Amino acid sequence: MCSSDLELVTDLLDSCYENFSKANIKDDTVSTSVEEVSQNASGNLDDYGLSEERLDNGLNAIATSFVNNVEAFSLSEDHLKASFAAQSQGTISGLKDSVTSTDTLADRVLTFTDNFVKKIDESQVANNLFAEISSAATGGAIGALGKTGIDKSKIATTMNSLITKVTSTVSRIAGDASIRSKFVNFLSKEAVAASVRAGLEKSNLSSTSQSIASSINSGLQDGGVDSSEIEALQTEIQDGLREGLESDELDGTVDSDEILEDVDRETREDLGLPPPPPSDGSHDDGPPLFLTGFPSLSSTGPTYADFSLDVDRDGEVFWVVLLDSAANPSATQVLLGTDGLGLPAPKSGIETITETDLVSLHVSDLVNSLAY
Repeated sequence: MCSSDLELVTDLLDSCYENFSKANIKDDTVSTSVEEVSQNASGNLDDYGLSEERLDNGLNAIATSFVNNVEAFSLSEDHLKASFAAQSQGTISGLKDSVTSTDTLADRVLTFTDNFVKKIDESQVANNLFAEISSAATGGAIGALGKTGIDKSKIATTMNSLITKVTSTVSRIAGDASIRSKFVNFLSKEAVAASVRAGLEKSNLSSTSQSIASSINSGLQDGGVDSSEIEALQTEIQDGLREGLESDELDGTVDSDEILEDVDRETREDLGLPPPPPSDGSHDDGPPLFLTGFPSLSSTGPTYADFSLDVDRDGEVFWVVLLDSAANPSATQVLLGTDGLGLPAPKSGIETITETDLVSLHVSDLVNSLAY
């Protein structure tokens, strides 16, 4: 595509979006209009005579025009997120009219959505909603896969690749861990519902949910997120999956508890984490578990703290005392006596404990002026 063609696409879209603003289109109709415009634009890219290898230029022009104009719509937060989802959904739905090869189409979906997320980050419109908007855009892309003519097996692999690619990009550009936390939570929720819209069977939601979690974790690893943060993010991923599985869109048709148990088990195995205890509270092997209410803080003074420990079988308890500002450690880091950054903890130790004994742990020589 030559530069004049790109300018023509951009000018046409800019004019269209400018008319949206002039017509004062309401919040609840913007998404529908955006989806239609984007679908028509991507579906007609072949009218400009560009080769499939150069489609990315046209798709980039479509995304750029939308990001540059959406702020003028003055949308509420919910409708802003919906409009970004509609933009990616419309663009990808229209690709079937410009691309003949399903392999090429799948590649274009990955490249377009990844670039779209980068543009969201570069724009001012997202402000503090980057995690929400970028996950909504990704969900829109996943949901549109069912309209492209790709078969279901290809939909699943494309969805997984898309989740990994976008998560990796967000991990690299989001300097704040809280943004990554929000993103994986929102993306988990969006991806579950979007997979059903894409045509994947509800009866396979257990394996789909496992694939979503695994793809997010692969993206986090590819994006350079350290293992302790990835471990901590599993709660956000699980919470997001639960919201998606229990959403009105699925109408209570799945057993979310059973699915999430399977996801947790598979995730722990993938990440090399200890297996979860059985749901009935029993366990025949593995490390001891704290009894309900333990460990507990018994008393404190200016330079000491006393704790009570009780477990369900003989074993050893590894512990650390950290400054309030320290990063939370992983289980492995506790074993090593360090904080979440691998720095030595101010106090650490090992207590041998038996099933029948209540153990008192006294930690002394703390600094009165510091918060632990």
